[in-house]
Amino acid sequence: MERYPLRAGLEADAIIAAPDTTVALVHAVKLAQLTKGALVGLDVNGDGKISWNNNEGGLKVADKHMGLILKAEGLKR
Repeated sequence: MERYPLRAGLEADAIIAAPDTTVALVHAVKLAQLTKGALVGLDVNGDGKISWNNNEGGLKVADKHMGLILKAEGLKR
């Protein structure tokens, strides 16, 4: 997930500049994978789990932990 905005931007630019749909599709798949990683997270250490540590967590993990913090503080979402 390192440098996601840069990598995503490069893939988007490559889609726009693609000479045909076959080339665009390759970059679209890469962009979709990057987007999924940003949302869901990545199993960086290969333990079968996506957690908040080891730079694995995406927005889904961040949302889960925000919910835990709010609950611990007695606050509602």
